[in-house]
Amino acid sequence: MSPHRLRPRFRLHLELTPAEALAQLQAALKQDCPYVGMVAELQMHFDLRLPPGQRKLWSPTLSGNFEPAETGCVLHGLIGPNPSAWTAIAFSYLALATGILFLLTLGGVQVFLDSTPWAFLATLGLLVLVLLTWLLSQLGQRLARPQTIALRHFLEQVFSLPPEEQQRTEADPYHR
Repeated sequence: MSPHRLRPRFRLHLELTPAEALAQLQAALKQDCPYVGMVAELQMHFDLRLPPGQRKLWSPTLSGNFEPAETGCVLHGLIGPNPSAWTAIAFSYLALATGILFLLTLGGVQVFLDSTPWAFLATLGLLVLVLLTWLLSQLGQRLARPQTIALRHFLEQVFSLPPEEQQRTEADPYHR
């Protein structure tokens, strides 16, 4: 199986104006809805998340923007990890990259000074940590797959998408 994209994006063409689409989404969120959401009417933007009691570290969020089109509007959607998890992974990669560059520089200086280049071995340790961080992010994406699919299906139901635009499979619907 191929790895997931980190932040899958999708685009839906709706026969509604952006204001009508936002109103329809707000109405769905006020009913018996399995998600909590924030709708910013002026920015034509929304965010959907699982309720706090059901949210895990790997739970995804769905955000989107409505843009006017010639006929109706276009919904640009993005499904990604929780912002705190996304920030933690991004800073982990940044810290590890900084550490690797520092140790490579230190190892070069050690070789230049005819000293034991132990920094090169420490670099291998940080490369292992990079691999573990990547594996952890892949695990989080696999664990989030059912919730990711459910978020997309919720949007399909809210906007009554035609069957040709629906992604009704258990496979990764955003990897095309």
